[in-house]
This record gives sequence, structure tokens and C-alpha cells, in this order.
Amino acid sequence: MVTKRDAQASTRSGAQCYRPGRMSTPAPDAADHPGAIDVRAARVTCAALCAFDIGLGGLTLIAPTLHPELSDPQLELIQRLGAVWLAFAVVAAVAATRKGADRAPWFLAVCVLRWIEVPADLVYGALADGASTLSRVLIFAAPPLNFIVGAYLLHVARALWRSERAPAAPPPSGTCPQLWPGIRRRAPA
Repeated sequence: MVTKRDAQASTRSGAQCYRPGRMSTPAPDAADHPGAIDVRAARVTCAALCAFDIGLGGLTLIAPTLHPELSDPQLELIQRLGAVWLAFAVVAAVAATRKGADRAPWFLAVCVLRWIEVPADLVYGALADGASTLSRVLIFAAPPLNFIVGAYLLHVARALWRSERAPAAPPPSGTCPQLWPGIRRRAPA
């Protein structure tokens, strides 16, 4: 015989739960629904952006003369941008590691930083004297990628805000009361 305490413990582990008179399976996890927000993918995206910005920013601070054809003012600009990219890496790292209700503003912050880079890369790519062909291709490939990543993170942030503001849905029929702690069932008369 399954006791109520055993059923509550098994509910936490994802097994079946106890209801007087019958056993029922718990409601599917939110990630199983087709319209669910994939926060894990957004966190992995932010972690990848963090790693890229650390690599790019660190490289420009340590070895800015990788482009020997660039003039002195452009080398100084690249060194200054190295510090900016490292600051971007900090924001992306916070967004990748934040959990709970504080995630959405950090995803939005990474989105805004990526969108700031779009016109900056376009202007720099047009004005960079002495940049190699590969450098120009990479500079002009960055704006569409930054825009797409920013749009994705904005979508995730908005979806998180909507899910936080949404009223609690009534429990689906056949679910266990333990899965919906704010809703109490009436005792049979």
C-alpha cells in the first residue's frame, strides 16, 4: 500500500503520485510542451558569447599587432575595444549563470550589447584602412550574427517576463494536488 508520504516523495522524483482511490501520473514538465522557453539554449548561447568575447578581448589586449598593416590610431582603437569586449564577457557570463527570476533582464542586457555592435561593426568595416580581406569578411559577418543572437535573446527575455506575469493556470484534470500547492481540493461531503 502506498502512503501519502511515499506518494509525495515519489512526486518530487517524477514518479506517479497518490490520489485517494487511484494512482495517476503527474503533469508533464513545462519543457515537454511545444511552446516552452528553452532557457538552457539561451544560457549556452550566453556562455559561448562570453568565451568568444574573452578570447577576442584578451587577444586584442595581449597581441594587438596581429594586423601589422593597420595604422597606429586603429591599433589603439582595437586595444580599447579589447577592454570593452571583456566587459561584454562579464555581462554574458552573468546571463549564462543567473538562475530564477533574475534571468530575463540579463538576457535583455546581452541583447542590447549585441545590437550596439551591429552599427559599430558596419562603420568600422567601412573605415578600416589596411585590414586584410579575411578581416573585412569577419567584420561584415559579425553584424548579422549579432543581430540574430540579440533577437533570440530578446525573444527569450520577453517570454520569461510573460511567463512570470501569467496567472497560475488551473490544474489539468487528473493531476496530483501536490503539483499545484496553491490549489486545494474540497473534501468529499
